[in-house]
Parts: sequence; structure tokens; C-alpha cells
Amino acid sequence: MIAYLKPQWRWISALQNDVAAQADWRVKDFSNANHVPVERRNGSNQRDVKPGER
Repeated sequence: MIAYLKPQWRWISALQNDVAAQADWRVKDFSNANHVPVERRNGSNQRDVKPGER
């Protein structure tokens, strides 16, 4: 069983932190709870690229 779970070990702390944050959302007000970062970009979110372009 341990060999079966080994590939998931590196994600366990991230999963536990996510569950803890969700628990905070339920008992704390918005300003005191830890939230997922919000991405903000300057300019458009759309890109016009051609095949092979980097």
C-alpha cells in the first residue's frame, strides 16, 4: 500500500493546506481568511500567435 501512495506524497502538504484554508473560509470573515491568489495582467488576456512562434 505504501508503494501505491508514494507518487502522491509530494502533494500531501499542499492538499492539507488547501483543506485548512477551506475550513478557515467557513469560520473566519473574508478579511481574515487565507484566499487563493488572483492573477492580474496588464493588457489583454488573449494572444494571437502563429504555429512555431514563441
